[in-house]
Amino acid sequence: MSNNEKYHEARREHFYLRCRERGITTTDPKEVLYNVEMSVATGDEGYAKFVFRMNAGYRLYRFMVPEGVFYAVVKPDKPYVMTCLTQEMLRNLRNRRRKRLVKAGARYTMKRKGQIRNGQT
Repeated sequence: MSNNEKYHEARREHFYLRCRERGITTTDPKEVLYNVEMSVATGDEGYAKFVFRMNAGYRLYRFMVPEGVFYAVVKPDKPYVMTCLTQEMLRNLRNRRRKRLVKAGARYTMKRKGQIRNGQT
């Protein structure tokens, strides 16, 4: 088995484990992974819908299963699903993102007004 095959096998196993831990119990995680990856690769938003880009270019997609709504984190350059998130986890992620953007916007405004000089934060 090559390193590339080992990487993909570990990535898949991680996704299956996270699905089971986070509440996807009756739906087969292998089927979920296949459907999300195919939806992302083809650009068809029938199963997984694009939500937003995260740090480092990772993309977040929403998908629904009988257990509820979940989110898949996808690599920036390839349609590889890295992990599965719940709605609560996404809520926490969005709150952190908003705070970071507000803080950056406040710094930019203060810098324009001359309250912050170069090199200060």
